[in-house]
Amino acid sequence: MASRVNTFSPTWHTTFSANHDEAATAREVGFLSRVLPPPPGRVLDVPCGFGRHARGLAALGYSVTGVELDERVVAEAIRRSRGAIEYVEGDMRDLTALRRDFDGLICMWASFGYFGHDANVAVLGGMADRLRSGGKLVLDVYNPDFVETRQGLFERGPVAETKSIHDGRLRVELSYHGGPVEDVFEWELYRPEQLHDLAASCGLESVLVCSGFDETVQPSPDVPRMQLVYERAAAASA
Repeated sequence: MASRVNTFSPTWHTTFSANHDEAATAREVGFLSRVLPPPPGRVLDVPCGFGRHARGLAALGYSVTGVELDERVVAEAIRRSRGAIEYVEGDMRDLTALRRDFDGLICMWASFGYFGHDANVAVLGGMADRLRSGGKLVLDVYNPDFVETRQGLFERGPVAETKSIHDGRLRVELSYHGGPVEDVFEWELYRPEQLHDLAASCGLESVLVCSGFDETVQPSPDVPRMQLVYERAAAASA
């Protein structure tokens, strides 16, 4: 039986997050280092998973705090980081216990949009509220133009993935090794102009829209995710 929507099974972590491509991580961290304020700036990674981006940024001299809901993942992230990074067990919907002067905040691997629209706006506002004036927010989100044309059943090795879109929400069901559906995820899909409007309502100004973790490449229907960078407006500072 599948777990609750937007929870991550141990099988998911073993299949995807725990064994991620190091070259891809290096490319993503390189992009982050180019669009974030320089080290030794303070960066909040939410949700941080096992901390692959957090570790990469820490290695470049950033001071990194990671937020993750799953206590088992937090424990593994701490083990892998060997004390170099501060990890906080917490929910991305409530960041109020954290400091409000981060130089940067990253939300990677399509981790924005899990909730209903109003909750997503509140999450974005909570992220903006953690940034100092001039701080940068990086969102790595699904490109609707990609996923809308790729619905149905897809098999990738041991993983069977079924995608569908209803009322602007992407639903993904995953099964492994021919077994039953074990993971179910949902996202509200947003186009750049929609995110720009939401960001503006939270005191954020658009800086960059790109894809492939390359500032020179525009979002394409052939690339699944896009990256958006925002800056905390001076007028929005606390």
